[in-house]
Amino acid sequence: MTQVSPTNSKTASLADIAELCGVTKATVSRVLNAKPGFSVRQELQEKIHKAANQLNYRPNGIARSLRSSKTPIVMVLGFHPHWMNSDGPTVYGQMVSTLTDCLAKTHTACFMDLATDDDRSPEWSSLVPDAAIVVPPLTELRYKKLTQDRIPFVLVNEVGPEDVSNVYTDDHQGTQKLVDHLHELGHRRIAYMNQTHFGPSFDYHSSLAKRMTGYVKAMDSYGLELIPGYDQPLDSKAFFNNAIVKHKATAVIAYKSSYLKNLHELAKHIGMSVPEDLSLCGFDRQPPNLLDEFEYTVMDIPMKQMGQHAARIIQEKLDNPNYHEQYLCHENIMIHQSTGPSPG
Repeated sequence: MTQVSPTNSKTASLADIAELCGVTKATVSRVLNAKPGFSVRQELQEKIHKAANQLNYRPNGIARSLRSSKTPIVMVLGFHPHWMNSDGPTVYGQMVSTLTDCLAKTHTACFMDLATDDDRSPEWSSLVPDAAIVVPPLTELRYKKLTQDRIPFVLVNEVGPEDVSNVYTDDHQGTQKLVDHLHELGHRRIAYMNQTHFGPSFDYHSSLAKRMTGYVKAMDSYGLELIPGYDQPLDSKAFFNNAIVKHKATAVIAYKSSYLKNLHELAKHIGMSVPEDLSLCGFDRQPPNLLDEFEYTVMDIPMKQMGQHAARIIQEKLDNPNYHEQYLCHENIMIHQSTGPSPG
């Protein structure tokens, strides 16, 4: 095992001490910070302190200040920087903004873990959180680390295992509502546009399967024919040529609302008008940078509400780590000018 010399110019971290001692970073942090209610063998405490001295470890100033003031620390895991941009927060950005505002009111510090490791595992070093908010996916590695380190957490915008506290939506029901809306307008040839590309696993997020199966079951409930291609990762042009040109769909439900503008442009190119000839709708509000004078009918994912309830549940867990709750946030359809009566 490689040991770090005290004269090494690199600042030693909790990870270095943990590696030297053969324990987790959380254990090192709790020993060095003398966390109340946490105890380990005397010989292990001495080993950790000796390693810290050997490596010339210096505590993180922010973390030490927060610890001394007994400020609870919540880490948001899996957040990507591009979710907050100059044009305004994206879907997850709205959730995180609301979450941090709610936590600030209870004097709880909130930090973002911006690690982009392939395994998406949390990479905290000297700042071990008291609790965590997890943005999907909740991988096996992440789940194992959080539970091993006894860090209470809440999963947002995902169903997750039964033993995991979460705040989620019913994507299956959301697709049903969109099909209901289009059916009421007289549409019978309704197509579903799936994610334009699938990752290494189709179950990366439960909405991929739930929105698609929601479409299948909703169409079946009305005795309507499924438009081929609903289960394929087609780009906008390929989908348009297949579903609208070839199979004569009069309405489309898209997995993401960001796909709608491309479909609209393709329709204009062949002389079709929205919604007179083709109705378009999808999931999520339009990203701020895609908003224009034309607004699309969407199934709104209540990310602000999710942020509020995630903050509430995490506060409960900070008081009682055994607290468990799974909260369902209902989606709402926002009807705008992109959906109208069937052309025939």
